[in-house]
Amino acid sequence: MTHIQIDILYADVLSYASTHNGKPVIQRLAVSTSTGQAIHDAEVSIEVDSLGTAMAEPWVRELKQIGPVATVWDSIPLRLDANALYTFTDQRPATLIVRVRQGDQEIATRRIDIKMLAANAWVFAAPIEDYALMLPAFVMPNHPSLRPVLDDASHRLAAMGLDSGLSGYQRDAAHVTGMVSAIYESVRALGLTYVDPPASWDMQSNPDTWGQRVRSPGEVLGERAGTCLDTAVLMASLFENVGLKPVLVILPGHALVGYWRTDRDEMAFPASVWPVANGMNFIDEGHIGTLETTTLCGREKSTPFDGAVVIGRQGIVNAGALDAHSSSGSFFV
Repeated sequence: MTHIQIDILYADVLSYASTHNGKPVIQRLAVSTSTGQAIHDAEVSIEVDSLGTAMAEPWVRELKQIGPVATVWDSIPLRLDANALYTFTDQRPATLIVRVRQGDQEIATRRIDIKMLAANAWVFAAPIEDYALMLPAFVMPNHPSLRPVLDDASHRLAAMGLDSGLSGYQRDAAHVTGMVSAIYESVRALGLTYVDPPASWDMQSNPDTWGQRVRSPGEVLGERAGTCLDTAVLMASLFENVGLKPVLVILPGHALVGYWRTDRDEMAFPASVWPVANGMNFIDEGHIGTLETTTLCGREKSTPFDGAVVIGRQGIVNAGALDAHSSSGSFFV
């Protein structure tokens, strides 16, 4: 009997965020025979099942022959059910199933256990680029809860003697800084409370895989509470809404927010995910502004905008993000 070899490189954690950002579930699939004989007129399919429910449209390819030289597919566009993933409130098991059929007979099968995360869960693991790029999925610049905050920020801009328009980079750098300051102070006036993430999702709990559940902007503003990551994502959402280019700064066990001060084409990181140690010159040269967001919390003990800027810069230094030997897990995205 001819033995079918199925080799697969896959994502073992799936989520709404990974689907939102187009991360391929299957990076590579190779099918071959290991006996030197060939199989003719075969069909290869991939399915994803979770508790008896199909979570993706089946991927099917017909092959005239499977032989000892592997047939290989890279970055397979498996279409997950994003609507179903968005409804998940807890992690659940799933199975990745690769089948090889010849006519009506199934001649080889490989089943792989994977995990499907809650819609609001973000996990960070290697490779850094893949998992880091899931984080911007939580930035929601069009969330309706942002409107009252931005209306208040517009009034604050006028009180500063600046144009009240929240107009991105259409005016000078002083107006950009004014917008960021006004938005910050509008959120600070809400009296947010800093809360810890659930213990099982603590970003420091596992040196190889860490992350947490992320509250949406509506949840943070509605509950008046958030973690460092929640508040950083909220501020990034507000910045993007008014036409600014936000930056999330991720450090081991902490997160803060930044923004590009100008919209010049040459002002950009060489890649979508960039180590903090390699990009700090953008901050030092004034191209990126950063600020701490936990300073929004604490009501009367909260910190005004200028203090948040100082604390944010110092936080990057204190986290060791500038030390090439201890900066693993520190990046801009």
